[in-house]
Amino acid sequence: MAFCRQCGERLPVGARFCPRCRAVTEQAVITQDEVTEAAGGPAGRRPSSTMALAGLAALLVAISTVAIAGWWWSHRSSGPVDPRPVASASSSAPPATDTAGDPPSNNETTASPTQKHTQPMPTLALTGAFCESRGAGAVDQVAVGDATTTSCAFAVSVHDAFLAASSPRDSPFAAHSSATGLDYAVVCTGDQPVRCLAGTNAVVLLYHGEATFTP
Repeated sequence: MAFCRQCGERLPVGARFCPRCRAVTEQAVITQDEVTEAAGGPAGRRPSSTMALAGLAALLVAISTVAIAGWWWSHRSSGPVDPRPVASASSSAPPATDTAGDPPSNNETTASPTQKHTQPMPTLALTGAFCESRGAGAVDQVAVGDATTTSCAFAVSVHDAFLAASSPRDSPFAAHSSATGLDYAVVCTGDQPVRCLAGTNAVVLLYHGEATFTP
C-alpha cells in the first residue's frame, strides 16, 4: 500500500496522480512504513494538512481579534476627538483698540517725541517784553525780563548760544554782547519758559507758543 508524499492520501494501485492533492505519484510515492515513521505514530496514522491549515487560520483570527480589541479600548479610553482645529493664541487675541474702543485707523499716527511741541500750548503770562521769533522748536520765542536792563540783541545772542550748548540747563555757557563787546556767563533754568540770567541783572526768557506781557 502506498501514500502520497504531498498530503498522505492513500493512493489506489497504479494511480499516477494523487486523488486528493493531484500531486504526481511516480516521483512522490512512499511506503506505509515511511509515512508512519514521519508521523511519529503507529501505522495507519497520517498527518493532516487540513488540520494544520485550520489551526493556523484560528491563530491568525485570535491575533486579529486581540489587536482590534486593543485598538478599540485605547480609543475609547482617550475619549472622542474634536475634529475642529485649535485656534492659536495669536489668532484668538482681539484686535488692538484705541481709548475709544475702536480699532486704530490707518490714517492715525503716533506723535514722536520731537513733535510734542507742535501741539497748541497754553498762553503764558510773562513779565517783560517780547523780542522776536527764532525759527521753530521748543524755545523759538525770545523775550527779555526787563527791557530797561536787557537788550533784545543780547537776548537773541543768549538764545543762539543756548541752542549751541550741549547741556544748557546743566552747566553755564557764554553769550556775547554786541553792546559791550564782552562774553557773559549765562545760567538757564526751567522749561516753559526757560529763564536765563547773565551778568548782574540781565534776564532772558525763551519759550514756545503764545504769551502775554506785563512791564
